[in-house]
Amino acid sequence: MPRRDRAPRAPFHSLGPLDTAIPISTGTARLTVETDGSVLLDVNGVPSSHLHPDPEHLVFEYMRWMLQVIDLHLEESGEERAAQLAHLGGGGCSLPRAVASRHPGARQIVVELDALLAERVREWFDLPRSPRLRLRVDDARTALEDWREDRFDVLVRDVFAGSVTPPELTGLASGP
Repeated sequence: MPRRDRAPRAPFHSLGPLDTAIPISTGTARLTVETDGSVLLDVNGVPSSHLHPDPEHLVFEYMRWMLQVIDLHLEESGEERAAQLAHLGGGGCSLPRAVASRHPGARQIVVELDALLAERVREWFDLPRSPRLRLRVDDARTALEDWREDRFDVLVRDVFAGSVTPPELTGLASGP
């Protein structure tokens, strides 16, 4: 992969080491700063998140689709101010960061399996704090089973093991 010209770190003031393997609970993470000041986060060699200085600028196309669906749902439901969202899978929290910017009254929980990644992401990307954006270190399936069915207005499944969604999160839940 060709090296990219480095841009100033702002607004990400506390990034970890760049272009090097950073130990996390499930392997390694790597941060690469792009020419526009955005940061690509790879987890175990797979692009996981792309965070732009403008939180609403989502680089991954599927994230733009999800944000559009979330916007439409919250606007149509009238729950925009007090919306409760859960994200199964966190990575760098690109989507929760965009939702926090567009819907500042929303409360979000992000479930991330990797404790060290969750800790570092909070520091690296200056994410909003509780109650606006809570990071919960847990297995996504376990967290999902712990919650009552109607707890959230929006539930986002963005969990990957490598480059695939774990099979236990691709089918219908069988209920307790």
